[in-house]
Amino acid sequence: MKPLSRLQSLAFTLGGLLLLVGALLPMVPSLSDFAPYVFCAGALLFGTLQLVQRYE
Repeated sequence: MKPLSRLQSLAFTLGGLLLLVGALLPMVPSLSDFAPYVFCAGALLFGTLQLVQRYE
């Protein structure tokens, strides 16, 4: 696999955390309106970096 830079690794981790938070936010009724946006941001970050980190 292609190694990620420090910034890419940080964005990869942040994307994973946003995915998790976005999946758990619907359990909090007052914050459930933000869940799709947080999940989408996490999916975009995580998915983009999955494509960047490909096998060689």
